[in-house]
Amino acid sequence: MMCAGCVIVIGNVIVDSFMQTYVSPDILGRVTSATRTVGFAMMPVGALLAGVLATALGSGLRYGYSLPDRRVGLTFLLTPMRHCVTCRGAL
Repeated sequence: MMCAGCVIVIGNVIVDSFMQTYVSPDILGRVTSATRTVGFAMMPVGALLAGVLATALGSGLRYGYSLPDRRVGLTFLLTPMRHCVTCRGAL
């Protein structure tokens, strides 16, 4: 559980850095609030789908917390953030 929390923090840093780098300061607040709204609105949907998936697969679904680890790594590698020279020291 602690590892999942750490991965969420790392993912938030990557997403926020990306938005601050590529979104105009004039609309950064609106983009951030829209992103957070969509993210929070999808949490119950994800919980519902996880429940359906866990019911369908049974108790064999033990390694669900390793999925966010992969998502954060892929998010970083597949976005233009990997080319950001000014952020390289922070990452």
